[in-house]
Amino acid sequence: MHRQFLFRKPVGGPLALAMVTAFIFGAVALMSSAAPAEAHQNPVGCTTVGQTFSMAQLIDTNNDGVGDTPTSVVEDGQTIYYTVTLAYASPNCAIQGGALSITDPGTNTEDVTPAGGIPCLISPAGAGECPLDNPSITSDQHSYVADCDDATLAPFLTAAGAWKDGFNHQATHSPASASTSISVICVDASITITPARDTNPVGTNHELTITVNVSGGVVASGGANATATKDSGPGSLSNNPCTTGAGSNTESCIVNLTSNVTGITVVSASSPIPVDVDSNGTTDITLIRSTDGLGDNSGPAVKEWTPLETTLVTDPNPDTAEVGDTLNDSATLSGGLNPTGTITFNLYAPGDPSCLGPASHTEVVPVNGNGAYNTVIGFVANQAGTWQWTADYSGDANNDASRSPCGEEPVVVEEPPAEFTGCTPGFWKNHTDIWDSKTPTDIAPTFDPGTLMSVALGFDVLVPAQGKQNPAVRLSNLTIEDALGLGGGNLRALVRHSAAALLNADSQSFPFSVGAIKTLVQNAFANKDANFNNALSDLASANEIGCGFDAHGNPI
Repeated sequence: MHRQFLFRKPVGGPLALAMVTAFIFGAVALMSSAAPAEAHQNPVGCTTVGQTFSMAQLIDTNNDGVGDTPTSVVEDGQTIYYTVTLAYASPNCAIQGGALSITDPGTNTEDVTPAGGIPCLISPAGAGECPLDNPSITSDQHSYVADCDDATLAPFLTAAGAWKDGFNHQATHSPASASTSISVICVDASITITPARDTNPVGTNHELTITVNVSGGVVASGGANATATKDSGPGSLSNNPCTTGAGSNTESCIVNLTSNVTGITVVSASSPIPVDVDSNGTTDITLIRSTDGLGDNSGPAVKEWTPLETTLVTDPNPDTAEVGDTLNDSATLSGGLNPTGTITFNLYAPGDPSCLGPASHTEVVPVNGNGAYNTVIGFVANQAGTWQWTADYSGDANNDASRSPCGEEPVVVEEPPAEFTGCTPGFWKNHTDIWDSKTPTDIAPTFDPGTLMSVALGFDVLVPAQGKQNPAVRLSNLTIEDALGLGGGNLRALVRHSAAALLNADSQSFPFSVGAIKTLVQNAFANKDANFNNALSDLASANEIGCGFDAHGNPI
């Protein structure tokens, strides 16, 4: 029983070249000397002896291992099934015998003659010596796995078919043969996702580029619809799926990935890639590709999410102070993504400028987001010098730690200014009894009421008269007690206030020392009108600040 295969030629532009049918008339050389005459011949009317010889390339769409559908385009790694078909060419002219073979693009040749050989082929039945209606015969199938990566073959993969050692039925049997070839366009595609590996802080946006590449054609109109898939790890995708451009052999699109927590995210990509092999905008074949790492496909993209870098800006409050003041600190945390944790404030005393020893004061403040944080309790400065604050943010899973190190927050603490006191000349004149007394705090003056002013001030001068009631007098003839009651103004008032100032300086916290008072008065007398009023004003103001003793001589 003979098989019959009717080949339907594929349709479509330049691709029609890929389905070549060889129709050979008169291709058989008649070699009567090579074969003996037979007792039979073709029927009357067989005037032109010949045959048709065609070839088909098929793919398996039923997944049963048998080619069933003609094609002009295949992808790399796809199996092509080849057949050849031999048929008589002229009415009443028969052909018979010989062998059929196929040589695939990889130059592998296989005898594909059906079992039982090639019978007499003619139509209608009964013509000549051919009792059956056998117009043609189709070979067994020969399979070949397309290799688009072979530069010597791609993009056109060509196979050849042959009929050898057959004969035709003429007055004498003459040898006959035929050959033909057929080509298929081999296309391939790949998909990549980039960058392959990258690191980003949490909370930021990361772009992933999906690229499709086509060989043997271009991306068809409408582009490729690429889908990113989060295989593992934190985060979420957006602008997904994305659509590539079209018209070239390399097109791409971008999806976005972000995460609010640390970790490692693995993202793969896949796409049905429409391929246009003759650049007419239509899809000739669709190739499914994924980032499986096979062939030219990349592997998945790996994204590492790292903690955000935070910033801690501090401001001591106050930055200058006096002993007894309360020292506090503040810190502004920024750059974090919903930061949690704590800020630890440490205060180091002046004896520890490098902040190496135990802190004099520590406060830990909880953190809930970016913003300003302050110490609540603070520390009362107990010594003068430069204190140092430090502030340390602990960080958390999504935010790096940060700190304000030693030396960035100095606080200069000084001794408080003395609370000066001064008693008037009248007070000292009326309370000579406390000059030599020793109070519990031992601050009573030690000048004797009879001490001469020339001795107390360290120089002697004539104090001019002022009216009949205020005669001139030398300092060497004037005791401190007398000076306190000296009448008059100008230089006489200066002497009076200098006596009180000496007693004030010797007994309490007074703006002028004994030495300073001596210098001030000596210069005033030396320059007379030039500056004695300034000296008088300074000493009078100091004497009138407020007395540091009560009426009984007790310190106030």
